[in-house]
Amino acid sequence: MYRIGILAKPSAKRFKVKRELQKQTEFHVDVYSDVEDMARVVSENQLQGLVLLVERFSDAHLQHMDELAHKYPELPIAFVTTFISDALRNEAIQLSFRFSTVVDYHFELNNLNNLMRQAIVERESMYIRGFCRFNVNQYAYFETSNGRIQVNLLDISKGGAKVKLNHAPPKKGTQLTVVIPSKDKNKSHYFKGVVAWNNLNDFTLGVSFIKDQSRVNSHLHLVSA
Repeated sequence: MYRIGILAKPSAKRFKVKRELQKQTEFHVDVYSDVEDMARVVSENQLQGLVLLVERFSDAHLQHMDELAHKYPELPIAFVTTFISDALRNEAIQLSFRFSTVVDYHFELNNLNNLMRQAIVERESMYIRGFCRFNVNQYAYFETSNGRIQVNLLDISKGGAKVKLNHAPPKKGTQLTVVIPSKDKNKSHYFKGVVAWNNLNDFTLGVSFIKDQSRVNSHLHLVSA
């Protein structure tokens, strides 16, 4: 059993974060409202993971993350926030924290338990993503030099998408166009990209959009409009 601490004032958001973490049966989740209580437990190495719930991620939070990452470099730490600006996200990325990250409460919370498990159990890095990702589950298409194939879109961001196929994926470096139908059957969204990575075990791959093609103002509109 792995022990995770949540630092946050009592609220519906804290309850939801705790409930999300408890989906992992390997996790025992403790809740702290007092910073000193949490700091004592962390300093005594009683926690295997730490989650801090904040509203708007600020310069002060970034500094706090930096301090924690240096003091406890092997402790997975996630700042769950309702908002982080692109500028602060980019600053955090430049600091290259291996086991500290930022999670968007509105769009990435349902991936928190998997993220923490991968870091705690499998010791996988949890570097901050360049863009907030929106989990989706809808069909899309790949257009390549060999024609069009249907795929399952798993998540999407301004920078790219994660996709699952029912056969071996194209190799890394393959150029393609991702075609995402909208609810308006007469309209689709087209994004040129390149295969950034692939997994031959589960037939998933990541597509990086070519920058001048990634004009996405609202991902929720993109995948639901």
